[in-house]
Amino acid sequence: CSAALALVLAAACRTAPAAVPNVGLDLRARLIRIEDTRRMEDGVVDSALRSSNAAMRRAAALTAGRIGARTHAALLRSLTTDADARVAAAAFYALGLLRDTAAISLAVSELRGTSDVASEAAWLLGEVGEAGRTPLLAIAADRALDSRRRGPAILALARLRPPPVAPLLPLLGELDTAVAWRAAYVVARARSASAVRPMIGATTSPSSM
Repeated sequence: CSAALALVLAAACRTAPAAVPNVGLDLRARLIRIEDTRRMEDGVVDSALRSSNAAMRRAAALTAGRIGARTHAALLRSLTTDADARVAAAAFYALGLLRDTAAISLAVSELRGTSDVASEAAWLLGEVGEAGRTPLLAIAADRALDSRRRGPAILALARLRPPPVAPLLPLLGELDTAVAWRAAYVVARARSASAVRPMIGATTSPSSM
């Protein structure tokens, strides 16, 4: 499957709902009802997002994102620094679904830090569209960061229209194959005639061996 699909699946796996303990089952059931009916109940979602139970917060974050609950964007942003990484991941994923540009700085901070939710932070930057282009390119080109940060940022660039080409060409020959193949993938997605020679040249670089 494509690399972009792999990025989506990675985020989806991290943000897949986990089992919620018996306590709060009624609240969880109401969240499910909201998703099924697409009828927003602000009080229910707000209560679940503020729950002391991490699984409940995670489930509520996903519900808010899936139904487009922009009124809860501020609370979702606060959850991107949740002590539970799966809650933080779900919050970034939901904000990506909402295309929340106000969360861009939060995503950049996560990608430049020691976060365990780099994939979801990069996902958000790709989902917000043009507003995410500059920060994603800056992270992709930053050799001070490891491939766990740069890799997701590069893949997220494939979601932009059009995907960037020129800034990624220097990355085709990087010795870190996790960076090089992702850059090649995005460049190939752009179908740029100007990239043909660099792509052919990259086949002889050490990273292609």
